[in-house]
Amino acid sequence: MEGNGNDVGIRFTIFPYSNDPGFLFFVGGIYPGSPAETAGVTRGDFVTKINGKSFGANYNGEYNDLNAALNATTMAIEVKKANGTTATYNLTKSVFKSSPIYKSRIITADSKKIGYLAYARFSNAENSETALTNAINDFANNGVRDIIIDFRYNGGGYVSTAEHLINLLAPSTVSGVMFTEYFNATMQAGNAKILANQPLLDGAGKIRYNSSGKMLTYADVNYAPSANVTNFSKKGNLTNVDKIVFLVSRNTASASELVINSLKPFVNVSLVGSATYGKPIGFFPITIQNKYDVYFSLFETKNSAGQGGYYDGMTPTVNASELVAGTSDYIMYEFGDVRDGLIKQALTIIAPNATTVNSTFAKSTLSKSIQTSSVNTSSLELVDREFKGMVENRFKIKN
Repeated sequence: MEGNGNDVGIRFTIFPYSNDPGFLFFVGGIYPGSPAETAGVTRGDFVTKINGKSFGANYNGEYNDLNAALNATTMAIEVKKANGTTATYNLTKSVFKSSPIYKSRIITADSKKIGYLAYARFSNAENSETALTNAINDFANNGVRDIIIDFRYNGGGYVSTAEHLINLLAPSTVSGVMFTEYFNATMQAGNAKILANQPLLDGAGKIRYNSSGKMLTYADVNYAPSANVTNFSKKGNLTNVDKIVFLVSRNTASASELVINSLKPFVNVSLVGSATYGKPIGFFPITIQNKYDVYFSLFETKNSAGQGGYYDGMTPTVNASELVAGTSDYIMYEFGDVRDGLIKQALTIIAPNATTVNSTFAKSTLSKSIQTSSVNTSSLELVDREFKGMVENRFKIKN
């Protein structure tokens, strides 16, 4: 969430068969700046072996070996690429700085320009805000009126960063309430005694004091709903959007869902993929014994219309899989490729009458994604390493 990686930089994704113990094992994403990106690993690479061991025959039987391989300091990964060639990459875990944006580009459907942004996480302001602003401003400067936001692997992050993205996407005419945070009744009543032992630090991590010299703690924060309303404050050059399509999955959670829910009352919003995670709650860390940070469910968010409570996930407008059936097997395309199963469906919503689509990757005739019953459309997590939640770090002190 601070934009720092300490691994090989691969987000693996697997798809189980419906009535078979086997599974399809893909490189789902590559973190920018990582050892994997430097080595040439790409999203869509089909994984056949890790450290000399084959995978894909039996998920339950291979689960422990898979996670042991993924936790290793070094990894020899053998893959089959989308063009049919094979490759082996020898990777070593290392520390790297990473952009939160997988891909940003403009797709043209006939004469319509569509902005595409694949966003990995709601990292802190330093890591995310300039990157997001530049991407959305580039869309505006190129006459984009319709946008595809790819949240398929975005589990959330900082609420403040989500607010920034909402302000970039919102029409310039929108004002008033964006969303409200409803802290639990115990906190609102001042009965969460542990908060008096939690120093309220500033942005530099230093202890704060009130005008009388008393150290501020989280018990001094105003947890009433009226003190926790976030209003729109337009950012960037994108003044108006006709349609926004969000690409979502079971891995889309919290801050991602907050963006979708907050824009719904004001923008034509559609969802493509599978049901989201369902986490309209957030938190800040409670420190125990000066050693452990514990994240309790502390508040729930609702949009300007009072809508929230999507604990079962948000239902997509169009159910679709990111996998596409090829002549002999399934293919996962790179982020931003118009042949991707989710992007293809998004384009049928934004440009239903278009005949051809041009992008950096390919020229493709629009058609429905190929769906089959033999492979589950939703991916599984091996060990769920991805953060899912939203962290609040902005507070109003009681009078």
